[in-house]
Amino acid sequence: MIEVISTKPSEDFFSSLTNQESKKMKGRIGMLSQEGFLLGPPYAKPLKGTNGLRELIVNNYNNKFFRLFYFFKGDIAYTLNGFIKETGDTPDIEIQRAMELREQLSKELDDER
Repeated sequence: MIEVISTKPSEDFFSSLTNQESKKMKGRIGMLSQEGFLLGPPYAKPLKGTNGLRELIVNNYNNKFFRLFYFFKGDIAYTLNGFIKETGDTPDIEIQRAMELREQLSKELDDER
């Protein structure tokens, strides 16, 4: 079991969802907490070319496709931004935002040491 820490952007994402959608997404976070690094498809997957960025997946819930980015630092998973996916590919702008959030958070965590 690993610790999962939610960031402000991921909490904002949850706030934008209905109660049922949020519950479904938080169920995936529970799976992440239980499975940690071993959680894979169809529930999570790494994003190529992002140096460790991953996405939690909820497909076709109420005809919507949800994604929540996260990364591991040590044995802690940090959730980043989430979005409702509307195309087959994950939009580059969402990946870029997640990479920027990860960089900022990693710097803050390193500064705390």
